[in-house]
Amino acid sequence: MDALDELMTSEEVTARLKVHKNWLAEARCDRRTNQPPYIRIGSLIRYRRSDVLFWIEAQERQAVAA
Repeated sequence: MDALDELMTSEEVTARLKVHKNWLAEARCDRRTNQPPYIRIGSLIRYRRSDVLFWIEAQERQAVAA
């Protein structure tokens, strides 16, 4: 398995994003919230590392010159 396709737990993702541990769970319940794509395996939630990294890059905002 490629390192980018490694599955991450919610705890690993929240540590990477430096957000509260409940943020991902709340974001999954609120479809309006932009969140990293996830995989459900039975009752478990996992995140593909490559998806999380791509999602982080997509969140970047460029400053607009005045």
